[in-house]
Amino acid sequence: MVKEYLKETQPIVYKLIQRLLTSDHINHAFLLVGIPGTPKKETAVFMGQSLVCKEDELACEKCNTCLRIANNNYVDFLYFDGEEKLFTKDDAEFIQDRFSKTAFEKDGKKFYIINSVEKSSPKAMNALLKFLEEPNNTIAILTTNSAERVLPTIVSRCQIINFKNPNPDEFMNIALTSGMNDIDSYIISNIKPDINMFATSEEEEYQLALNGAKYFIENYDNLYSVLYYFQREILLTDSSKNAKIVSYLLEILGLFFKDVSREFDSEYGWYSKLVKKFNKKDYSSIILLLVEAKDKCKLGIFNTSLILDQLMYQIIMEEKND
Repeated sequence: MVKEYLKETQPIVYKLIQRLLTSDHINHAFLLVGIPGTPKKETAVFMGQSLVCKEDELACEKCNTCLRIANNNYVDFLYFDGEEKLFTKDDAEFIQDRFSKTAFEKDGKKFYIINSVEKSSPKAMNALLKFLEEPNNTIAILTTNSAERVLPTIVSRCQIINFKNPNPDEFMNIALTSGMNDIDSYIISNIKPDINMFATSEEEEYQLALNGAKYFIENYDNLYSVLYYFQREILLTDSSKNAKIVSYLLEILGLFFKDVSREFDSEYGWYSKLVKKFNKKDYSSIILLLVEAKDKCKLGIFNTSLILDQLMYQIIMEEKND
């Protein structure tokens, strides 16, 4: 439940939403701001549900209306996700045309969400600004990783809701409470702390990456065998999944080398044992190589198999020169 999750991890955000959405005069536009990992998208949907849910002060998340919104099946609600597709001028004009008509649902409220609004074309931003400037019975809920990447004139017309940065310890406690094992709880709360941590732990891509990271660490004195293992066991025939596998792998290895380089006395099964027995030295150059490889993955223009091969050869050469 998003409500309980917000109360536990983002109490200030929850109280602000409670105050804003139960006011006699609700803002016509909201901008949710937070780094990746903060539950902006989920909160935006929760806010939309809260606008029309009649079962509780804020959304109950269980009634037919809440479920219809969660499934994007509420007539007076539109959802756009900049993470999946660039928000365009046509999308902005579609919102304007759709909401120029009388509300269909009996509640009468019309609202839309644009997740990652910063991933919009310049023309889309200007069209959206024009719609926000016009008086209408419509509520906009926008999210962004950085308000600086959104038109200042759009930002100035929104009620800003800032999320605090994820705290790995808080997320780890949530993961452990939900029944996740200690190794996955520690790793995921550090590399991908968000509301979907349990789902992440069950992903095939994450499990393959975790197995790959363990093999890499256990066979660090024979990196050519690691390279062969990666090529044979880690990458899938479905290339669309490989970028995610490699991204997880690089994140896990980056965390591992950081833990090796600092005082680490926690007990997380095989992970902690490998950290403590690993050769203690400066691994900053290895961490830098991992970061560079991760940046290439994010660009999405490089073959992930080649990124992994290149990384392994770079690490092999780094160790030879050490």
